[in-house]
Amino acid sequence: MTSLHFLREDIKEVFNIFDEDASGSINIQEVTRALYTITGERVAQSEVLKLIAYGRDAVTREQQRALESHKASQQSTASEADPQSTLSPPAGLGSPDIRPQSKSQDFMSCSSTPRLQPSHSHQLDSSEGIDMEVFEQVVLRKLQHRSYEEELAYTFALLEDSTYAGFITKESVRRAAAEAGEPLTEAEIVEMFDTVVTGAPTAAVDLSAFIDLQLAARKAEDS
Repeated sequence: MTSLHFLREDIKEVFNIFDEDASGSINIQEVTRALYTITGERVAQSEVLKLIAYGRDAVTREQQRALESHKASQQSTASEADPQSTLSPPAGLGSPDIRPQSKSQDFMSCSSTPRLQPSHSHQLDSSEGIDMEVFEQVVLRKLQHRSYEEELAYTFALLEDSTYAGFITKESVRRAAAEAGEPLTEAEIVEMFDTVVTGAPTAAVDLSAFIDLQLAARKAEDS
């Protein structure tokens, strides 16, 4: 499974937590708190409203693509089932009727697929809610604009020792791993703080060192 799959599972889990009445919708205040839970960042309401507008438009576009794809599939199936329908009329049957249609005829000949209109012009208010599909797009959009260093800072905050603020310790790593449901062995924890990894004997790692370590590891993977 891809990391995107796991991210979407996490987004769904957070959505369900804030959807306390199981209505399938959360309001803007709940969206704001949910974003903080996922990103560790307090997002201004004005930005939340913009993200929701984007999310609704993204869902609308996806629904439109699905409808058009479904219609094209149906037309292809019908064409394969009745190949004669694509042939020209035999000679002698006269020319096709090219008289202009009335407005009602023209309307009836239009595609039955509804054109879904984007919602960017809709003025949102704090009492409105969004469903899971829109919330997913909101979160993905927000995370898309975060730098790698911001992601590392958020990860550091999750691992930070509550007793020794500003540092990651063996105990805080042990706790975070257990809370995530993926406990580490003592050997694995010791290895994370090994001199070969950290570059110096240490019982704790601060944010600067943590970012340097992760950037070095990323560079090694890319080389």
